Amino acid sequence: MRDNVLLRFVLTVLVNLFILILYDLLTYKYLWQYNHPPLASFFSKYQSGEIHFLNLSHLAEVLIVVSLLILLTVPTTSSSPSAYIKSLFPSIFLILVFIAYDIEINTHLRIPTVRTLKILLTFKDFLGIKAIAGGLLIIGIIAIAIYFVLASFYKAIKGFFFSHDSLTKREFFTILALKVLAIAGIVYFPSLLKEHYQNIWWYEKEEVWTNGRLIASYTNSLREIKATQDLEKFEYTLSEPPHRVLFPDTLQHRPNIYFILLESFLDLSRMKDVTTSPYPIHPRLLKFLPDSTFSLTKSPVIGGFTSQATFEMITGTPGLREFAPVEFLVFGNHPTYSLLRRFKEQGYSTWAFTATSKIYYNTPTAYKNLGFDSAIFLGALTTFQEKYENSYIPDEAVYSYFIKNFDIIPKPHFVYIVTMYGHWPWYMPTDSDTISVSPRKDPLPALANVMFRKQKLLSWLIDTILKMDSNALIVAFSDHNPPFIFTHEPKWKYDAPSTYHVPILVIYKGKSISLPVVDMHRVPELIYHLIANDTLPDTSNLVPIDTKKYLYKQIIKQSRQDV
Repeated sequence: MRDNVLLRFVLTVLVNLFILILYDLLTYKYLWQYNHPPLASFFSKYQSGEIHFLNLSHLAEVLIVVSLLILLTVPTTSSSPSAYIKSLFPSIFLILVFIAYDIEINTHLRIPTVRTLKILLTFKDFLGIKAIAGGLLIIGIIAIAIYFVLASFYKAIKGFFFSHDSLTKREFFTILALKVLAIAGIVYFPSLLKEHYQNIWWYEKEEVWTNGRLIASYTNSLREIKATQDLEKFEYTLSEPPHRVLFPDTLQHRPNIYFILLESFLDLSRMKDVTTSPYPIHPRLLKFLPDSTFSLTKSPVIGGFTSQATFEMITGTPGLREFAPVEFLVFGNHPTYSLLRRFKEQGYSTWAFTATSKIYYNTPTAYKNLGFDSAIFLGALTTFQEKYENSYIPDEAVYSYFIKNFDIIPKPHFVYIVTMYGHWPWYMPTDSDTISVSPRKDPLPALANVMFRKQKLLSWLIDTILKMDSNALIVAFSDHNPPFIFTHEPKWKYDAPSTYHVPILVIYKGKSISLPVVDMHRVPELIYHLIANDTLPDTSNLVPIDTKKYLYKQIIKQSRQDV
């Protein structure tokens, strides 16, 4: 009985696909406890009749994987043990690729891109013999994969031209045609289905889980390539680096500085047609607000994308989103210019305490290269993970952790505290300091009480800092207004120039400082001038916006110097 080359080839591809789906299922569903592994979930949804447009990126993942398996599978008529072992190489190769990808996602928290492969292949940023061996192993595996692709084409062509059996000729020709179609598919499927790609910029693991490893890598590689190409055209010509253009003065006095980001914080005293009892500014905070309300600054975002506010407050330049939906996503691994770098030049230590894990916005990489000496992500600490597994870490836990570590932070210091309590959805506080609100239209009562409680906790932190450090400079600000004020009916009236304007509170040497209403990227300039000159600058003397846009590009390009 003659061997059916085509049937053996197809069965080999299917066996390898099954192995990959099994790996996908075991790692995503059982190891990571996530219910939607890209390959396996496509088939389960298809079987249950749930296929729709949102699953098309999973379909693209399956099609590309099948195409890769077709390319890597060598047609054979042999049934020897060595032939069976060789037939499993396609799935082994892709599993190794997936493992490397999954390690990258879980440790470095970056979606692997062309830049990642370039670093691996050139041994950049590698330390030690293990890393070099790992790089050589990757090169070796890629070389073997290329060999298998070439060998599979060679055997298909040889079988087509030199086989004496006409049926075998047709089988080899079909295999050859499948391989050509596989190449076309790898080129075509991503571009065809990228319009259905779900960009989940704030949570890189979720983006991979939703779209699949290969499609996510493809899409983000395009972003990396475009950013590199655009920045290569840019030449910086100013004689001073950006942080010295923005912050030129040398500090004669070096107070300790505290920036406190208040997640989704809303100043209820500016909400028209809303009444509260008592007054919506907590009485413990009113002593720092002589006008019984906060100053205002214009955030670059509304309803989300917290890292944009951080980018503006730490760099002093506008978050223009020229290279990515969020600037941090295209940050490389090189130190860049920032307010922190200017402080560090004058002896400051720089610390961050963040009430999140490390999974958002490529934040660990960005924080490191913006100049933080130490960045502590409370959401990544086992104690906080166990205690607040299904909720946001409350402000009192973040503030208490910082105060507990206050004495180990070298002085003078810059401390950046990021809270998460106040993020949607809002849950009514359980303590006694609550307020009533009218109209009682959801989610207004819960939101109002959460904001009230945030103020109480903020006042405790400010009092505690000032008791230990009476000359401190404290800047408490909202990253953005919550989506509530523009997504819920009725359309709430907000007493500010726009819904992008958010509350900000500045305290220096125990006194409240009233800021002019400026864009958020102007605040670092104002604060630095205040420290250097003991007074706020005239806003007409601030760095022109066109210059800032120029500095913005250099800051991002510097962070990508090794790309």
